[in-house]
Amino acid sequence: MKGDVTLVQSNITGNFSATAMKANITSTFSEEVAATMLGKQLPGQIIKQECEPYEYTIPDTGETFTLTHRYEFTPKEKLSPLRRKNL
Repeated sequence: MKGDVTLVQSNITGNFSATAMKANITSTFSEEVAATMLGKQLPGQIIKQECEPYEYTIPDTGETFTLTHRYEFTPKEKLSPLRRKNL
């Protein structure tokens, strides 16, 4: 799942890059069933979730960051009333 495009600024170079939040969802679908879901949207939101620090390297530049968050998909039914208002 991918969210809207946002701009992030490098702490090292100061340059901006366009990126989209991305979250993976595990499923029990076969590859054939998953292919039928391409282009469909699920009601919910990708949210930023704090986690243990980990290293991430941008493949194109080799620049490495230490991140303390990840993005996860939250179904609309599980969203708090405040987050649900923003959908």
